[in-house]
Amino acid sequence: MYAIQQIMEKVKSQGSLMCTFTYACRAYTADMAYTPSNTSMPDKRPTALSILQGLSEESIYFNANNLAIDLIDRNCNTMAFAVDIHTTIGKKTINALDNLKSRHPLIKVILLGHHLESVQNPALRALYLEIAPLLDAFSPALFREIEADNLQQSLEFFFNLSAKTGKKLFFQVDQANDFREEETIAVLDFMDTAGKDFDGKVHFIYGTSIGAYSEQKRFDVYQRMVDHKTGLIVCPKAQITTKWKEWKDIDYMAWREKFGEEIMPPINMRNSLPNIMEMYNHGVLVTPTGLANVTDTFCPHTAASLKKGFVTVLENCRIGDSKEEIEAMVKMIVDYPKQIFGLS
Repeated sequence: MYAIQQIMEKVKSQGSLMCTFTYACRAYTADMAYTPSNTSMPDKRPTALSILQGLSEESIYFNANNLAIDLIDRNCNTMAFAVDIHTTIGKKTINALDNLKSRHPLIKVILLGHHLESVQNPALRALYLEIAPLLDAFSPALFREIEADNLQQSLEFFFNLSAKTGKKLFFQVDQANDFREEETIAVLDFMDTAGKDFDGKVHFIYGTSIGAYSEQKRFDVYQRMVDHKTGLIVCPKAQITTKWKEWKDIDYMAWREKFGEEIMPPINMRNSLPNIMEMYNHGVLVTPTGLANVTDTFCPHTAASLKKGFVTVLENCRIGDSKEEIEAMVKMIVDYPKQIFGLS
């Protein structure tokens, strides 16, 4: 493809790549537990957790180190690694990645705290606060099955933690490709009341469901993101290849009673991307430089290749090879990650 060749040449001429988000602790663990390809995401979570529980600190370090080496080989010298946090895992994930960070002085490793159970659990909250000083930023998971019943309390916890530590927030939001999902909007609503101190310090990851909104609703969200200086990290390969739910999970009778027969229910697949070029044209700091899952339970065939993610974006967002489009992609790949993470 002419476009990707031009993009990669221009990116290389401006320096190295940055991987803005990936689950390093569980990378390359796909062969540790078999899960059928049609298994939905919520059903895969217990399997992913059991794998982490069974791994030693040395194994976690080994997997994360292999991921770092693979990224370095692909001209990526700055990488943001999610630290999986769960009461049954303890501190072995943070110990492993903190060790990795100290052993690679020539690259920049950014550690993001990613919790696998609600912070309303006192034990998890205590563990998170204990680990917090070793983290560079926090990546709260606003998944339905984790924080749905405690969303406002969890937002208060993380915003207060950010205020006390001065560290950025990277909220994982809206993964189900469902127009009814409004986690991004919930965070923006909270920011409206939290004051301007958080502008530029709060960002989002995924945002799949934003692309399912009506045009006017999308444009309203874009403007609010611009007003609050929030960015969006898209993980193209993971968002395209991971199933969220089965058709059988939809209650058709309840749907028809609420929405009528004119509106078809969504398939509920995390199998789409937000309209990246549309967001760019509205001034949103959007970047397709996230990897998320690399050869793990959720995405067993996804490699540590940002380039493949860029190709996915070009194909799925119908981005052509005009000079303007190529320059926009390069800006989203090179400049926007630095702005989002506050790097020079």
